[in-house]
Amino acid sequence: MKIGYARVSTSEQDTAAQSAALKAAGCELIFREKASGGRWDRPELHKLLNQLRKGDVLVVWKLDRLSRSLQDVLTIMDRVLEKKAGFRSLTEAVDTTTPAGESSPAWRAVVWPKLRRRSAWLQCTVLTLSVIWLDRIKLWRRRRPRPVPCSRPINPLSDS
Repeated sequence: MKIGYARVSTSEQDTAAQSAALKAAGCELIFREKASGGRWDRPELHKLLNQLRKGDVLVVWKLDRLSRSLQDVLTIMDRVLEKKAGFRSLTEAVDTTTPAGESSPAWRAVVWPKLRRRSAWLQCTVLTLSVIWLDRIKLWRRRRPRPVPCSRPINPLSDS
């Protein structure tokens, strides 16, 4: 059975687009949640993980709908694989139900490094942007006008 999971971060957002995509993918049951992806206390996600059985497929619209944390995604994926269930992401090319993605060691060898590279790339990008802004601040401090020191002190009370 295909089980879908749709999550949005705020109550102002709507899971309708994700739910429509999951229904089009053939999901018979869809768990919808309005909670931050960085939090672990998400009751619908835990219900879904507890309901997974051997042969089921967890389907998400996008990988970051599971969690914003790489460590949490890896933990969730471990739980899915422990239950001998499959996993499919509709927007990324991640599908453990195909012959290429069937064996979890091969899947782990291909997907985990990509996720870690993406995480490393993000960390590198943030670090690079931080260095760029620090350099700009230093340059601005060097260029701003400074008072010119006088060669001799000025005494306002003297005549000369």
